[in-house]
Parts: sequence; structure tokens; C-alpha cells
Amino acid sequence: MKRRLKILVLGATLLVAAPVGQAVAKGLDFNGLKVIDVGFPEEFARRMKEIGYKAKLEYEDDGTPIISGRVSRLNYFIRFYNCEDKADCKHAIFSCGYDVEGRISLEFANRWNAKEPLGTFRIDDEGDPWIYHTINLVGGMTFKNLEDTLDWWADTLDTFKRRVDNKEEGETELPPAPPGAVYEDL
Repeated sequence: MKRRLKILVLGATLLVAAPVGQAVAKGLDFNGLKVIDVGFPEEFARRMKEIGYKAKLEYEDDGTPIISGRVSRLNYFIRFYNCEDKADCKHAIFSCGYDVEGRISLEFANRWNAKEPLGTFRIDDEGDPWIYHTINLVGGMTFKNLEDTLDWWADTLDTFKRRVDNKEEGETELPPAPPGAVYEDL
């Protein structure tokens, strides 16, 4: 009896999962949502262009797919990771950095990281600012989600550039500490 139940559950799971997997692989609508497999860098770049962003797909010497683009007068890169034969990638990291006069302070970076919901701020060895954002590509994304992710990245780069160029620290207060935690002033 248990064996029949397991086979029945497995069969039902496959019946439901197969259309979803096919919808993602083929970029078909599923329940009214256009699902695309953004784990394929060519598809990711094509959809970026369709949304209105510049996207140039290239490959690093080790075969890692990388898309370059430009927003807010900044060049950025989307590097794909955990790929199989330059495709079926599991995640991607957006990154952008540029040279500035002088050095960005650690306090500046820490304030950004404490307040901004998107983009991890880092400082390179020369004191220049870099920002990163990781996204999960497993299972695909709806077209609307990809568009929103790209728009959010563009807004983040605009804020990043404005704050770095103007040395804007933003608010000086840190967010409230969770119960039992203590923030030290940066």
C-alpha cells in the first residue's frame, strides 16, 4: 500500500512539475506570468535588451559568462556562477565600481550597508567604491521580476554614484537594534 501511495505521489508531482519546467525552459506563460530561464546568459542578455538596457555578453578566459552594461554613466557587470557549459547558471552577481579622488571611508561603506536594501558596498585596496548584488537564477524569473530587478539595480547605481560623488553620508542614525543587540557607533 505504501509503495502504491509513493508511486501515486511521485506521478502527481511529475504531472505538476513537468509543465512548470517546460514553461521555464521555453519562456512560456504559466498562470498568466511570463516565466523565463535567466540561468542562460544569452537569454538574460536578450531579455535585458528587450526591457531597454544595454547588454553585451562575453566570456572570461576561464569561460565564465559576463554581461556588461551601462547605467547612470557607470559601467557594470553581471557575472554568472555555477554554470554547466556556460549555461544553466545558478546565480549571478551584479557589480560596479569606479575610481574616485581620495579614499572612501569604512564608515561611509558601513552606513550604506546598514541602510540600503539592495547592493553591498565594498572598498577596494585603493579606497575606491564597489557595489555588489547577488540574485538567484534557479527556477527562472517572471519577466516582470527581471524588469523590476534591473530597474532596482539602476536606481541603486544612481543613488550609489550620487552619494559617492557628493560624499553624501545620508542619515547619520543607524537603524534600531533588534531586541537584545547593541550597535556601536561607527
